[in-house]
Amino acid sequence: MVLFVLSKTIREQLWAADIGAISELNGRGRVLRDKELGAELNLGIQSLDNVETSRGRMAITFEDDRYHASGNWHKVAEQYLKNYNYKVAARDVTTKKGQLFETWFINDNYYFETIDYIDWKGNLEWS
Repeated sequence: MVLFVLSKTIREQLWAADIGAISELNGRGRVLRDKELGAELNLGIQSLDNVETSRGRMAITFEDDRYHASGNWHKVAEQYLKNYNYKVAARDVTTKKGQLFETWFINDNYYFETIDYIDWKGNLEWS
């Protein structure tokens, strides 16, 4: 019986992976996990969390591990966020050394055409 409990505990920990953090908060919000947590800047977000806002907005920096994991995890992340009304804002964001790092997303309510990071960065240099 002890092994079953241990197995169940480990399995539950694997499903609730850290995926990002709150990077902007205007107004009120909460994170529903095992218990209700008040939203605050830099609060870690896990894969099974429900996040709600009230009279404001919240930005979550979402990590897809693209910079150090092989495979198509960025496609999984893109599809997941699409289901919650987010779209790709900038693809193939790189570090200063040119290493592929991440993808940026934006809510569908904002008009923004998807752009490759190198083109976005080039536009900044001309303005």
